[in-house]
Amino acid sequence: DKIGKKNKTQPEIKNSEHPDPPPAPKEETRGGEVNKVDPYGVWVSEVMLQQTRVATVIPYFIRWMEQFPTVQDLADATQEQVNELWAGLGYYRRAANLRKGAITVVNEMDGKMPETIHGLKRINGIGDYTAGAVASIAFRKPVALVDGNVIRVISRLRAVAANKKNSRFVKYVWDTCRTLVDPDSPGEFNQALMELGATICTPKSPNCTYCPVKDTCLALREVTTRQRPTIQNSEKFNNSAGNGKRDTCSLCEREGEGEGNGNIHVPRSVVDYPTKVVKKQPRNETVSVYFITCLIPPSENSQKNSKTSRKNPGKTAKKNKKTPTRLCLLTKRKDSGLLAGQWEFPSMVDERSAGDEPGKTANAKKAKSKRTSKVDEKERTVTQEQEDPLVGAQKILHSYGVRLPLRGTLSDEKGSENSPPGHTDIPYEFVRAAGIGSVTHIFSHIRQKMVVKRIDLEGSPPDIAMDKRIRWVDMNDLKKMPLTSGVRKVLKLVLARDKLTGHK
Repeated sequence: DKIGKKNKTQPEIKNSEHPDPPPAPKEETRGGEVNKVDPYGVWVSEVMLQQTRVATVIPYFIRWMEQFPTVQDLADATQEQVNELWAGLGYYRRAANLRKGAITVVNEMDGKMPETIHGLKRINGIGDYTAGAVASIAFRKPVALVDGNVIRVISRLRAVAANKKNSRFVKYVWDTCRTLVDPDSPGEFNQALMELGATICTPKSPNCTYCPVKDTCLALREVTTRQRPTIQNSEKFNNSAGNGKRDTCSLCEREGEGEGNGNIHVPRSVVDYPTKVVKKQPRNETVSVYFITCLIPPSENSQKNSKTSRKNPGKTAKKNKKTPTRLCLLTKRKDSGLLAGQWEFPSMVDERSAGDEPGKTANAKKAKSKRTSKVDEKERTVTQEQEDPLVGAQKILHSYGVRLPLRGTLSDEKGSENSPPGHTDIPYEFVRAAGIGSVTHIFSHIRQKMVVKRIDLEGSPPDIAMDKRIRWVDMNDLKKMPLTSGVRKVLKLVLARDKLTGHK
């Protein structure tokens, strides 16, 4: 029952989820044969397609291959260059792993990607799925490839009503696919199987009428006849009763939803395969985001451009501007964790929102209340930082060696014993500090409410050359930067408020 055989009586399935990787240069050969597809291109496309829709990926993939056409080009790139191209695609660890993997290929594999599963999995960020994709599609190795679409297809073909996250069931799917893969066209078979799940055997609206393998689909037969099928000689089935009656599945959910039939339930519809997984709700988190600007008057611009021309004699000095320039402050996130290495507006998580998850029990809330009562002093400090834009911003920027004046205390802070080492006080005037609204951004595991506070200064901005994790950016350049989706939401709120109030 090879399901990879073409059925000419059925409509053609468009390859919408896994577009063809770019062809490799014709002069590149392995074993005397010209490669039909570029393994590097397959690697990049499959990584981009993880947890991301193909329509979103296409423009990113095109730009990526133009900027980094070979694995050597990617290895030579800086992480910041990689982040700039990836910005907005999400799951930024994928970009870091691609670069690390490219460095491994160049330094340890003579710039050539391995053809075997074992060799490919030595590359940073490549697991079973990506290794299977590269090996079968680029090198035509008869290896299996399993993603969410394939799990759903096999679950229905074999009528296994199991949790798709169950490790035993996932192993069963891999084992099954290894027996099904077409040894002559493994890449085409694997892509066809994924496309079957993406276009016909969909999660909520499967088109069973036009399915090319409907005659061998046990799930369709089961929901039609209302009886569990009998399959002999399969590891997933056993006859624990030893009474000669039909075998029972050791993977299927027991007594689940649907009509009972012995101790294994019979789902009411094909969409009940695999069984539904209760999705964990993202935890709530509140973050104060500080949009800090500094307006440089025309006279200051002249001085600034003059200094720039002296530092860079090879460059032509800019013309003195007759209009003021507004700069915006950005900070860089740590190189690990969520949004690693990305530029953003200075921000601070409200510790009071940590662990605030939907669906908490009364006992859990009561326990949290007891813990809270023991840290009243800390809570008062957090409250002040969150509600007073200057207090919160000053605490964040102090770690970067940058100071902001508190109201009426600019002259008092010069020469303070608490000044960060090497910092320079440059005169600037505090204009305003106020909250301007909030936006919500949802990650896979966090529902983040970003409360935006704006602080405007006027004059010469503080010198921040001592720390590469912080920088001033011209507002006109900021709009063109490849920012993350969350940062863009904040910027959109700020620009909308400026348009409403006439602020420039």
